[in-house]
Amino acid sequence: MEPRAEAVEVAPEGRGAGAPGAGRARWLVWVLLGALVLLAVGLRVRQHGNTVDDAYITYRYAHNLRAGHGLVYNPGEAVLGTSSPAYALLLAGIASLPGPPGLPAISLWLNAVLDGAVAVGLFALVVRLAGGAGGAPAAGLAVAALWAVDAKSVDFSTGGMESPLFAACLVGVALLLVAGRPVAAAAVAGASVWVRPDGGLLVAALLLALVAAERRAPWREAMAALAAPALGLVLATLFYGDPIPASLRAKAAGIYHLPGDHAARYLLRHLAGMAVPRVPLGRLFPGLPGAAREYLTLAATCVLPVVVMTAGLRLGLGKARAAILFLAGYVLLFLACFSVANPFMMGWYYVPLETAYLVLLGLGLAAAARRAWREGWGIPLPPGSRQALVGSLLLVLLLVPQLRRYSWIGPPGVAQLRSEWETVRERDYLQVGADLAAAPGGRARVAAPEIGALGHAYPGPILDTVGLISPQSRRYYPLPPDQVAGNIAIPPDLIADARPDMVVFLEIFGRKGLLPDPRFQRDYRPWRVYPSRTFGSRGLLVFVRRDAVW
Repeated sequence: MEPRAEAVEVAPEGRGAGAPGAGRARWLVWVLLGALVLLAVGLRVRQHGNTVDDAYITYRYAHNLRAGHGLVYNPGEAVLGTSSPAYALLLAGIASLPGPPGLPAISLWLNAVLDGAVAVGLFALVVRLAGGAGGAPAAGLAVAALWAVDAKSVDFSTGGMESPLFAACLVGVALLLVAGRPVAAAAVAGASVWVRPDGGLLVAALLLALVAAERRAPWREAMAALAAPALGLVLATLFYGDPIPASLRAKAAGIYHLPGDHAARYLLRHLAGMAVPRVPLGRLFPGLPGAAREYLTLAATCVLPVVVMTAGLRLGLGKARAAILFLAGYVLLFLACFSVANPFMMGWYYVPLETAYLVLLGLGLAAAARRAWREGWGIPLPPGSRQALVGSLLLVLLLVPQLRRYSWIGPPGVAQLRSEWETVRERDYLQVGADLAAAPGGRARVAAPEIGALGHAYPGPILDTVGLISPQSRRYYPLPPDQVAGNIAIPPDLIADARPDMVVFLEIFGRKGLLPDPRFQRDYRPWRVYPSRTFGSRGLLVFVRRDAVW
């Protein structure tokens, strides 16, 4: 078993724990950490409504569970279509308490509190991994500050996704490893599979880290890690008849038409976005294809964060090998698996990855500041000033990309994030769902390729045309490319066979396949058209079957 990390003092370099002023320094650190936790929580709860479409799917599962229908999307249809059943259970449990607000508000506050806890965990993790010398508390505070204002974390924490809970699991596993409790760490990693499917990467990274760090077969840890997934698979098989979430099976069925390097390019963009300034290397080679020039620019921009993280990795390896190898292993497994699987990359996928990035960046800050103290690097300042200068410079280079995403003063409000997720589509679907609920009274069976906000506002039965909660739709995929105008499309054969009462879709999802289909033109008539340019569409369309009474 890995020995427990030694307690870390928060005294500045050159002072012992009992030196004059050390107590005041410790109190200052805790006060600053408390302020950063309040910043993390307050920044998230004051954002304007930003709930993303996928979050509404989990809300509907939680709502039906609370209403006594079970963990299902459509009452009476036992299909596990949410990839985060643990988060749905947590939301349903909180919603069952006396006098709670609606599920979006519960999710907002829950995620804000979880992110505040993650900030504390990141501080503790960096301090423990950086060791007891000066600079460790400052590096921990820097990482907590980065997390507090991290634009992607704020964006999808307020968007209602389960990312904060998964990030808390990841940080918890690392802290338990530092504390010398690998079996407990393995149990948390195993439980994270039901928060997000890529919790399996936490399990793999943990077991590989223990093998590399301790040169032994981690049998006890493997059993602890597999306990929660095994129990979940048994329960899912008994209740749903299928241990694998339908949403995962649908995404593996070829519903998206994507370039082969889609995931790899987005992952590289994400890493490049962790630092500033952007290095436009691609502009020096105008004769190259656009994709090649973009890769050159992204690779050059990634140099700074990679160098800082490499320095942090080397520092951490000397303190708690299993924990630092776990974090590095998770990053590498994430990059490799997502690049190969090439799923349609959503912004909330990256949030837990950023926690590992931030720990390595924080350790890199500590390592650079420490070397500036010892070696000087030709900076004509006292050692403490050199340390502060180097650390502050690196912190600014890492912090600016996050701060520039906010409107700190003025419209749309003080400290408002300029979200990368456009929620106009969700608002449109909420309006359509409310109109459908008023017209057919919630009895019509509605088919749609996007079922989050629509299903939140419309309580009736929904046929998901991409198969996330309707497994029968999967057999109609993959579609021929000539039927797909965007990333996805509605299979005309599915609508012809299932004959739903109504069909709701953005025009681009039916442009080349469903709308020109003679069977669809014969059997369905336009009901309403809502203005929408989302994804290049020419409206949000609602069609009703010609023999329907609505």
